[in-house]
Amino acid sequence: MLTTLIVCLQVVSLALASNSHVFSWGSNSYGQLGQTEDMISPMRIKIAKSSPVWDIAAGENHSLFLCDSTEITPEVLYSGKQPNQGTHASSKKTNQLVPVAAVNKMGLTTTRIEAGGESCVCLALNPPHPESKLVLELAATERPFYNQLIKTSNVLLRPLQKSAFYTSMDVYPFKSCLENLISAFGSLTKKVGEGIADLTRCIQNQSPVTQSHLVQCHNDFVQAFLHYSQAFSDLLAVGGFDFCTKIGFEFFERVQSSIQDLAQERDKSVGASKLFLRAMLYPFYRVGSYATCFSRIAEVLTNPSDSTEVQGVSLAWAGLKSSLSQEHKTAEATRFFWDTVASKTIMDSLRVPARRLLKESKTSPLHWPSGSRFSQRLFVLFSDVFVLVQNNTMTVLSLETVWIDPSTPEIENPNGITILAPEDRFDLVASSSDQKVQWLLALNSAISRIVTNQKSLPSVHGNEDQVIPPLVRHACHKFVKPGIYKDAVYQGSWLSAKVDGL
Repeated sequence: MLTTLIVCLQVVSLALASNSHVFSWGSNSYGQLGQTEDMISPMRIKIAKSSPVWDIAAGENHSLFLCDSTEITPEVLYSGKQPNQGTHASSKKTNQLVPVAAVNKMGLTTTRIEAGGESCVCLALNPPHPESKLVLELAATERPFYNQLIKTSNVLLRPLQKSAFYTSMDVYPFKSCLENLISAFGSLTKKVGEGIADLTRCIQNQSPVTQSHLVQCHNDFVQAFLHYSQAFSDLLAVGGFDFCTKIGFEFFERVQSSIQDLAQERDKSVGASKLFLRAMLYPFYRVGSYATCFSRIAEVLTNPSDSTEVQGVSLAWAGLKSSLSQEHKTAEATRFFWDTVASKTIMDSLRVPARRLLKESKTSPLHWPSGSRFSQRLFVLFSDVFVLVQNNTMTVLSLETVWIDPSTPEIENPNGITILAPEDRFDLVASSSDQKVQWLLALNSAISRIVTNQKSLPSVHGNEDQVIPPLVRHACHKFVKPGIYKDAVYQGSWLSAKVDGL
């Protein structure tokens, strides 16, 4: 939480925090501090949650507060001596925050307030431009979002970091995942705070929305959400929410009511794991709102280039919403898969935070006709490796050095899929033509994503289909099977699972 504005007179001082809290100290002769007595140190003023304050001003014997209201139009409140529109000073005074009736009755869209001596001034838009009304609406919804992020940090994450179970937890990968989640949440909160502070300045200076950070630097905000989503998904994929609430039972029991409030859950029977998950899931609900808000703003902008720019921002948020939804579904599917793995040894060796389950042969049947009839086999495609689990052993193939043989004769095996690696070949059979198509798409897409993250040689197929990975690519492989290359490491060009040039 940062201080965004301080106003001082001879005997009165006010401070506005980034989470809309207002602190006052000094003389309270007229109740202008919003307190019951004089204050020698800053004390928070009690303000309704539905009225986040975003501007403050102080006169000789009164204080002004500009805040959001249940209506779209901002509301002006005062404490201390009542501001009077006429030439005669009012004798009314209060230490409560009371609406300035003369201003609010006009229905003006106030964007800034000033005060000094016995006077106060409100800067208003009359009438407000459609763009201004929508930007005010965006800011009015962004402030509660930011305040909720601050609240989550204060009542859950910071106490969690100080708890005994957190400081003593050293089990991989849970501690690192939880640390990354808390760090990414903090970075996201900071970025959102910067955005609302800048948007408020734009409103008060009557600057166009295209000059705001939320438009000009929207990629930075998108990246902050992506970074947090990666950390959230990593903890979810390894079952971290269940693990943390299990070993940290005493801590989560102490903060049960706070997490219920954060998760907006009234049912007290809901477990701590689900509540923790929901509290951390909260920021993602805002992504769709960004897309909608900027789309509406783009529709009312009269300058075509400005409208196109803002519409582009809306599309970026809409695309992010879709990708995050899929990412979280994949992480949840990965968590469920790990829960069903019987071998702890295999799970511990394969369960990496960033690794995601894409497909497996229990739910999408894939057979190996040449394998032993008496062994249990499971083929699993992860985001970075292809794995064969056979009884208590496994073969792990890095997708960097995995090829799908396009020359598999369909006449002999219409549902056949041949997987090539430097030291392995698997002639597999899908259960149906539809399953074959799904496996091929999943395999090629996963390999392509891995390969495109490194410098690869041009594909012999050109760029006709980006889902088909290049046959020629750079990769590193250590040979482990008996033969002339055993223990050798080759880093260089490969062609269809063979060292290129040999």
